[in-house]
Amino acid sequence: MAGICPHCEKMVSNVNVELVDSIEPLGKSWKSALFSCPHCRKVLNVSFDATSHTEYIIDQVIKNIKGS
Repeated sequence: MAGICPHCEKMVSNVNVELVDSIEPLGKSWKSALFSCPHCRKVLNVSFDATSHTEYIIDQVIKNIKGS
């Protein structure tokens, strides 16, 4: 299913996806997926990357287990 880019108004049947850092005002950061138009490259959406976050949590649990 294709959509129309709200910026350049071209048909979009796929998007560019890039992993980026999201940073909150207090300094905590996490990975997010940035989706952009393949024609004009303007941002269409940014979404929390659950896979990256899950990997981070698993790493932290392993570090805590090994540290005990």
